[in-house]
Amino acid sequence: MKGTIPRITSLLMAILLGVACAATSLHGTLANQKFSVPETVAITAGPFIAGSDAAEREAAYVLDEAAYGHNRTRKFGWYDRERKRASHDSPAFEITRTPITNSQYAAFVAETGHPAPDVDEATWKGYRLIHPFARTRRHAWRDGAPPDGRAAHPVVMVSHADATAYGAWLSAKTGQT
Repeated sequence: MKGTIPRITSLLMAILLGVACAATSLHGTLANQKFSVPETVAITAGPFIAGSDAAEREAAYVLDEAAYGHNRTRKFGWYDRERKRASHDSPAFEITRTPITNSQYAAFVAETGHPAPDVDEATWKGYRLIHPFARTRRHAWRDGAPPDGRAAHPVVMVSHADATAYGAWLSAKTGQT
């Protein structure tokens, strides 16, 4: 499992950035659909700090233990594999003001036939996350639709490939890149 947490962190960032970059400069609603185009905000170019030092990792473990009442993150070494704290430069980009919702993602699934977001139990266990697989089921789509009452909630259980496909669809649908 060496490198799992950095891969998960990278995957989550790729999902957020992949969807956000694909939605660049989009505002309003498409005239021919009941699909709300994600609003974006500009992020200027500049430095950012990624990674952590030993004191920050220890603080994260202490916070987790206080919040969750157990030491699973420490046991699995979640933060131990983080890269050393370093400054990096990022180009300017736009990101969606809010996460992509189940409703927005459902328009993509309905139009393209792309599989609804989900994760199987073996994959979930491989992530070594805090929450048990059974708890994910309340977020799971059924028959290609989001769970009742969660249309405005952020879409979850989306893979990097899913996010990339959504971004490509959104770009093609809106003519924006």
